[in-house]
Formats: sequence, C-alpha cells, structure tokens
Amino acid sequence: MTQAAQVSPQVDVREAMVSAHGGSTSLGRVKAGETWIFSASGRWRDGWIPCGPGGYSLLIYDMLGWTCEDPGQPRYCLMARIAGGSRQLYAIGNGAKHTFNASGDLVAFPNNDRRAGRNGQGAVKLVMARLPAIGSDEPAKDVDCLYRYHRLRDWVDRLVGLGLIAVLVGAVSFLLAVLPQGLDIVRLATGDDSTGYGGAFAYLVGLLILSLQAWTWGRLVVISSFGSDREAWDEVASKTFLNWAPRLIALLPFAATLIAMARIPNFQKRTLAFAVVALLALALAIALHKRVEWTQAARAWAGRWGEAASDAALRRGWVLFCLFGGVAAFVFATCSPVAFGRGLGSPAVVFVGTALLISGATLLVQTGVNLRIPLVICALVWALLMGLVFDDHAIGRRAGGRQITDQAIRASLGEALSAWDKIQPPGKPRVLVLLAARGGASRAGYWTAATLAHLDDATAQEFRAHLFATNSVSGGSLGAVGFAAMLKASPEKPDYAKLLDFVGRDHLASALTGLLFSDLLYRFAPLPFLPDHAETLERSWETAWAERFGNDDLARGFTRLAPDMNFANSKLDTARNWRPLLFVQGASEGTGTRLLTSALSFADNRAKGPAEIDARDLLAALGHDVAASTAILDGARFPYVSPSGTFRDGGTLDHVIDGGYFDNSGAEAIREIARIARARLGADLTIVEILVGYDDGEPVAHWYSDLLTSLGDDLLAPPKGLAAAMDGHEKHIQHETTANPENARVIQITLGGGHNSNGAICEPPMDWALSEQAQLDIEAQTGFSNTEWLGKYEKAAAPDCQDAKRSQANRDAFACVADLLARGEQSTCGRR
Repeated sequence: MTQAAQVSPQVDVREAMVSAHGGSTSLGRVKAGETWIFSASGRWRDGWIPCGPGGYSLLIYDMLGWTCEDPGQPRYCLMARIAGGSRQLYAIGNGAKHTFNASGDLVAFPNNDRRAGRNGQGAVKLVMARLPAIGSDEPAKDVDCLYRYHRLRDWVDRLVGLGLIAVLVGAVSFLLAVLPQGLDIVRLATGDDSTGYGGAFAYLVGLLILSLQAWTWGRLVVISSFGSDREAWDEVASKTFLNWAPRLIALLPFAATLIAMARIPNFQKRTLAFAVVALLALALAIALHKRVEWTQAARAWAGRWGEAASDAALRRGWVLFCLFGGVAAFVFATCSPVAFGRGLGSPAVVFVGTALLISGATLLVQTGVNLRIPLVICALVWALLMGLVFDDHAIGRRAGGRQITDQAIRASLGEALSAWDKIQPPGKPRVLVLLAARGGASRAGYWTAATLAHLDDATAQEFRAHLFATNSVSGGSLGAVGFAAMLKASPEKPDYAKLLDFVGRDHLASALTGLLFSDLLYRFAPLPFLPDHAETLERSWETAWAERFGNDDLARGFTRLAPDMNFANSKLDTARNWRPLLFVQGASEGTGTRLLTSALSFADNRAKGPAEIDARDLLAALGHDVAASTAILDGARFPYVSPSGTFRDGGTLDHVIDGGYFDNSGAEAIREIARIARARLGADLTIVEILVGYDDGEPVAHWYSDLLTSLGDDLLAPPKGLAAAMDGHEKHIQHETTANPENARVIQITLGGGHNSNGAICEPPMDWALSEQAQLDIEAQTGFSNTEWLGKYEKAAAPDCQDAKRSQANRDAFACVADLLARGEQSTCGRR
C-alpha cells in the first residue's frame, strides 16, 4: 500500500535502489523516536517469479513450511531493520510509515530465506522521508474511497482460494440437504440395512476427510495470504473472519447431513445415527477451536525429551500426509474403480473426490492469483486442446480389458415375427406383447424390473412367451436387459429377487469414481490405460451381475441375449424358451434422431423400400456387436453421470446420447413394431402395448413461479424451452399411443409420487443409487409387496411413501394383462 505524504521543507528525503541480489542496502542513519514514511516502486524477481516491492505469496511454499526471514510478510516484500541493533523487522512493501524505537543505521533488503542462496534479480526504487516527531505514532488511516476499493480488491484476491473451497463444499452440502437424490444417499448410508455398519462407517470417514481437507486448505490460504501471526491480522482483515471461515466451511457437510437426516420420513429410525454424526461434528468443532492450545501443550510436553517440532514442521508434515494419502487414493481409484466405488459407496466417493479436487484446484487457483498468471485459464485451454485430439469415450472402449468386436449375426424384424408366430401353441389366442420402459436412472431400472418380474410371476411364467420385444430408454434399459439376461441364466426357475437386488445396487459409486479420478486426469494427461466413467459404470453392472447370477452375460455380446433360435429355419423348442427381443433407445447428438441398439437388423435396404423402423441402427453403424452392459449404457447416457459415446457412421463422426432426448417414454418404437406385426401376422392377432412409466404429476404453482419463469428470460429462454419441448414431445407420443392405439390394447403401469406419514408428497429419487427404503417404496406401488420371493422386504418396515390408489390401479393392470393373455380378443381389458 502506498501512502502519500505532504512533505515540508524541514523533512529529510532520501532515495535508494534496493537490490534483490546480495546483502542489504544502506538507507542512512535514523534516530529513536523519528517517524519515516516510505514509498517503493519497480519490479524485481525471485528466481523466475516476478513481483513488486509488496512481494508475493506462493501457496506451495507456505504449505511446505518454506518460510522467509519474516514469515508474517509476503516473500520478497521490501523489508528494513536497524543494523547491529535489535532483531525487529519493519515491513515496507509498496509503502508504509514507521516510528523507530532505537537509533542506528537503517538497511533495506528483500524478505527471502537467506539460507536458500542468492537467486534474486533486479532492484526496486525506495523513497523515504523523515517527518517531524509530532502527532500519533500509529499509521494514519486512509479513508479515501479509491484506497478502500483497492484494499478490498486485494483482500478478495488473496482469499479467492478460500472462496473456491466454499463453493465446492457448499455444492456437496446443497446436494445432501436439499435435493431428493442427496436425501436418499444420506438414507442409504446412515440407516439402511443394505449398507450395514460398513456403509455408515465409510460415509463418516469420507465426511471427515472432506471436512479436514476443506479446513486444511482454507487455513493454508489464510496463512499464505495474511501470514501466520494472528495478531497482525487486524491490520488487513477481520481476525474473527480469518479464524472462523475455514472452520465453518469444514463443518458445513456435517450440518447438511444432519439437516438431510432430519428431513427423511420416519426420522426416529435414525436417531442413533443422528447422534453419532452430531457428536462427531461437535468433536471436530472443539478440536479446530482448541487446536492452537493443544498444539502448544503437546509441544511443551514433547520438549521434555528433545527439541519440539515447529509450527512450520507440523504444517509441512500434515500437508505431506494429506498429499500422499490423496495420491494413494487416486492410484487405487484409477486401477480398481469398481472396487474403490463399491467399497466406499457413492457418498464417500463424492466426499473423497471433492477433497482431492479441493487440494488441486486451490493450489492451482491460489498460485495463479499470487503470481498473476492465469493458471486456471491455461489449464482449461489445455484440457480443451487435449479433448480435441484425444477421445476416451468411444462406445464399448475398454482401457483395461478386451473390447467386444465380434460380428453380430442378426435377423430382420420380419424373420423374428415369423419365428415367434410359429412357436405359439395351437388352440390358444395369439397375443403379442410389446413393452416400452421409460427412462429415469435406477428408479426407472428398478420399476421396470419389478414390473416385468411381477408380470411374469403373476402369469405363472406365461408372460415371457408373449413378450415379443421391449424398447427401453435410459435407466429403464437396466431393468429390461436385466430381465432378459435373468431368463437366459435361469429359464426354468427365474430368480426375481436377484434381479431386483442387481438393479438396486449402488452403481453411482463406480460412475463417480471414474468421473472424479481417472476421467478427470485424462482431461490433462491422456494416458491410454485410464478408463472413462462410462467404462467404470459398465464394469459395475458386469461385476454386480456376476456376483448375483454367477455368469458374465452382461460382459459378453449383447446379441447373445436374443432367443436361442435358428432364424434361418425359424425353430424354437418351446414358447417358454422365448426371451424378449431387446431394443435400447439412444439418440444421435449430430442428427437428433433415434439410435436403436438391437439384436435385430430392423432397417431394410432402403433401395428396396422404406425402413421397417424410422431410426438408425447403432450396431449396423458400428459394424460389430457390443457388450450387453455397453448396450444398456447406449440408451442410458445420463447427462454428466455418463459421457456421450463416440462412434463413426461411415465417415461421419457422431455421438450417442441419452435416448430421453428424443422420447423418454420409448413408446414410438413399439407403435412402429405393432404396425409391422399387424401387417405380417394378420388381423386376428391381439397386440398389447404396455407402457411402464412414471407420473410426474401436474406442476404446482408457487408464489415464486412467475418470478422463476421470467428470471433471465432473454438469456435462458432457449435452454428452458428446449428442455420443456423434450418433455412435451414425450407426452405427445404417450398421448398418441393411448388415444390412437391402432387396434392394439394399451395398458399403463405407472409409478407415481406417494405420500408420507405426514401427508406430504414424496417420490423415489432419480439416481443411480437407491436406498433399500426407496426400493421398498417403488415395490409397494406394484401392489404385490408381500410376494414371497421378495426376500429382503419380508422384514422391512412399511413404505415411507404410500399411494393405495396407485397401487390398486397397477394391480388391476397386472390382472388385465393376465386376462388378455388367456382370452385374447375376448377380453375387454385395454379397450378405449
């Protein structure tokens, strides 16, 4: 800070050039009681780092305890002392005012570590003026507005790293305390039988790691910017704020967890977990508040047996421990993402990943601000350039294993219809069932699997013989493909409980592990052995499936899940061996059209006529088969949780994105199949279209609804309109399917928001991780929650969200399907 002075003729004025290289520069003699005002200008360098006389702070130096002569001042800040006198140092910087309490020769020098050698370059100009020995000994306070503005800007610049930490920790805390996905994650980890004590312990450890990292790096930013001498903080900022800001940020995730636990229905089931989290938060708060006193006491105790470690040494040891621990976690997560994710669980993965992100991002941001180098912009530009050259999101890519590249032998849709028709038992109604499964992450996957399992179980396994094909979108594909794979694994005695256990697993943890660790590293260091978070999610499904069913069907070719039949001769042993033909609906990023992954080659040669289905055939574009897990993801590339998949169709580069961008209901494809089936198999065929979906309900108007609608409309209208148009397109297709069934029976089986014990509306979260309670809430809406094969639900409590009317409607729909299978066109079910 430069302070102006009105210099009178009696004032002694001196000038000197203070060199950065070498020893001290003499400024002349001063006397005790004299007041001098200093103003400095120019640039000098500490090695490769340029700065002015105010010096610079470098976080990496401070966190490792590499101090300079006056650790309370910035490195290479212009300093002064009285030669041969006391060891008191006077900080000059850009400008200052000092009253000396001793006489002697005053010398100036840069504030560096004199043991590190002479690596300074350049010099700064110092002007000093002796004022009359009158007035206050305290520096005059500059009340000029411009001074206050520059002081505030400098203060904000110094704490930009602390602000970044607050944003990262605040975002995680907001997820936990406010969003329904966060509430269910807290429920999953703090009171769910499916995770046990291991899940709760991992949650608390991850929470503690995040909090300690937030405090550690927040504290380092404060020390690096304002020095370690707390008594000097009042001169530059509020001591209370600098003391408490890192502590409050560290405690924020604990507060969010407690808020989330208090908001979960049936809170009384989590009182013990609530008490444990509260006690841990209290213990952490006391430890952070008493840290200085306890450290001093420990140093005094240790000093009885030898020299006690200094504050800098303790800080350096703690920071190195955190850094090496973070590197070890990063290596483990990169080499074994599925084991890492499943071992910790999705919330702990987020905590640990955010903790590591805090260390790297804070170091980058704070160093860039200190050196006046745009390191963040440079890093983003570098990542963008790497993204233009290197792409690790190719469909089916395997960084650590074999990618499926086998040729897929596929029949046409017409051949498959003929094969299905020939195995239908004589004398019974020909009923062809088509099922569309709506998207919505694990919520949709679990609802689809539960619906298919109950339909098959309620009809004594007759349903599978009539289910010709399914078209699934996003998370619904996990349930549809899982159902077909279950029928392949155990056709005689299907294990529905294992199927539901598979789709209800915490698959989010592995996806987040890939996103926060290996995939993030690949953005800056494109190493070919690093898996992306699409691969980690697919491998999570494969591992969970192998554990439950003892085979690797999800890791093998997708077309192997098609019915075991010879399409050339159209023969099957029995209709009971039929498995639904799977259509998984994605969307093209380049054209916006549907991209269907199927065991059928559904697009006829366009030279001979129109395509059977107006969509692009993804396997035809790839030219080979993909793993079943990859096929699931090709329809479920949920934004940001899983990346878009890169492929080439001929010479054109394209990406497959979530199928919900085109139609989240999946109904359009089954309407097209129904038209073809009617034309090929005759008018006496009974076609049943089942829509498995979710009821979003009518939008609720609040007092702030108009405000949010109008907020930033000039800027936000296009993306808001695009999102609304996608939802409107889906509802239009659903309406067309139900209002114009084209001689098909349409049955809707719908999951909706229930009501908790307080009468408030609640709904299962749309996430890739579901708590056991959320699974129970979904299962209850089938109306068959007491079915014997539902193992784990026999001991479960009542659902948190219940909707008796919805459950009864769905149960009636199941009965309607069974009646249609038995009576065909004689049934009155499904008519408009």
